[in-house]
Amino acid sequence: MRQLRKNILGPLAAAIVMGFAIPAVAKSDQRPGFGEGKFIEHMTKKMDLTPEQQEKIKALPGDDSDAMKAKRESMRAAQEDLEQAMKGAASDDEVRVKFANLEKLQAEFAKARFDKILAIRAILTPEQKEKLKGMGMGMGKGDKKRRHR
Repeated sequence: MRQLRKNILGPLAAAIVMGFAIPAVAKSDQRPGFGEGKFIEHMTKKMDLTPEQQEKIKALPGDDSDAMKAKRESMRAAQEDLEQAMKGAASDDEVRVKFANLEKLQAEFAKARFDKILAIRAILTPEQKEKLKGMGMGMGKGDKKRRHR
C-alpha cells in the first residue's frame, strides 16, 4: 500500500504543483517584469551605467532572443505533455519521464538566465555590483526580500 501511494501520489502531487507553477511562465510570452529595452533603461537609471556598459549589456542574448523563446516553447510543450499523461492512461514510469524532461528544460532555462546575470556582473564596477544586490538579481539579501514578500 505504501509503495502504491508513493508511486501514485508522488507524481500526482508534483504534477499539481507544476500545474500551478508553470503556466504563468510557460503559457505566455507576455511575462511580468521588464522587457529587454525597459531592463536596460531601468539599470541605466538605477546603476548609472556608462554608454559603453549599456551597449555591452544590450549585446548579451536576452529573454526575447530566439534561443530563449525556443526554451520557453519547449517548456510549454513539455508541460502540456505532462498534463496529458497525468490525465490519460500513461504509466507512472511514463509520467516520471515526462516530469524529468520538464525539470530538465526548466533547469536549462534557469541556467541561461543565471549566465546572463553573471555576464552583466562582469560588466559592472564594484560600486555598481553593490547596487545590484538591492535590485533583486540573485546576489544577496535584496533578492530574498523580493522573492519572499
